[in-house]
Amino acid sequence: MNLKLLFGSGIIAGVIALFSSVNLTSCTKTNTVHDTTTVTVRDTIIKVETDTLVQIDTVCKLQLGLVAHYNFTDGSLLDLTENHNDIIFNSATPTEDVKGEPGNAYLFNGADSYMKVSNSTSLNPQNITLMARIKVNDFYQGTCHFSELIGKGSPDYAEGFYVLRIADPFGHCFDLPDETKEFFIGGYGDNNPEGTAAGVMADTSFIQKDKWYTVIYTYDGAESKMYVNGKLKAVTAKTVTLTGTGTFTGGTYTAPANLTINSTTGNITPSTSIAGTYTVTYAIPASGGCAAVNVTTPVTITAAPTASLSYAGTPFSLAHPMGEGWSEGPFWQEHCQTFTVTTAFSFVPFPVT
Repeated sequence: MNLKLLFGSGIIAGVIALFSSVNLTSCTKTNTVHDTTTVTVRDTIIKVETDTLVQIDTVCKLQLGLVAHYNFTDGSLLDLTENHNDIIFNSATPTEDVKGEPGNAYLFNGADSYMKVSNSTSLNPQNITLMARIKVNDFYQGTCHFSELIGKGSPDYAEGFYVLRIADPFGHCFDLPDETKEFFIGGYGDNNPEGTAAGVMADTSFIQKDKWYTVIYTYDGAESKMYVNGKLKAVTAKTVTLTGTGTFTGGTYTAPANLTINSTTGNITPSTSIAGTYTVTYAIPASGGCAAVNVTTPVTITAAPTASLSYAGTPFSLAHPMGEGWSEGPFWQEHCQTFTVTTAFSFVPFPVT
């Protein structure tokens, strides 16, 4: 699945960058400047050396996490990182960048112009940051009226999906676009079924035409964030819904002593367990970028009841002295006695005719 860059309507792209989940390090640099002061008093030279100035600079090594970087300088379509995710197809037109320098940006007509990058391992990170510096000349008027900036995966429910785009609060794909409420949205993750990917909408920061924007979407495995021109505009936590029976596999069941449980299936054997209340744990190991998860549930084993019967009279048999074939009548009423049951019990005599 290839990566596509910017096929929205009337959009100028100045810089495109993709980052992986590698944490940025060395973000501060401290320099101590030694001040040397020379004072001359007649024939005596006095040299005074004091440490008076400490400089602290913010110097983040962004290249540590870069997956792909396109600055379009002089129309270049090359990836500036060592991953060589170069643009292999382009139908956009060179134009001026944010500083008015010609040939350092590209214009996309919103109809058939786009850029394409071949798929690679580096373009499939577990967490991601997408960044674009763009100018919007117009908004896409077609079906669903999305103005795509960066997209990997088509249609949206494809595996390995991520996107940075412009949208409006439409209720249906065939509604007319509301150009007064266009905003940036971003998404990441397997979007199958559709809507399960992580995502965020900066739906209170509306986009104006003929204005340059630096927009950043980032997902760290738990939260999606959208930055517009250096300001955090929206944060959304990824929602995970677990449903169904037997859906979650690969874990191990454990319980305290005296509860007999199968560690693989979770089946419990009451006859070999001791009465009591236990906490059963199902431990799912970390895999596929997901952290380990432990879930628990209480289980109560109740002692088996003891049933007893008592009878005040002399033991007897319900057999008719004349043998089988007797019927309910005076004999039954005269000779049958009363039972006392000390616990829940059911007594059903054999059928009679």
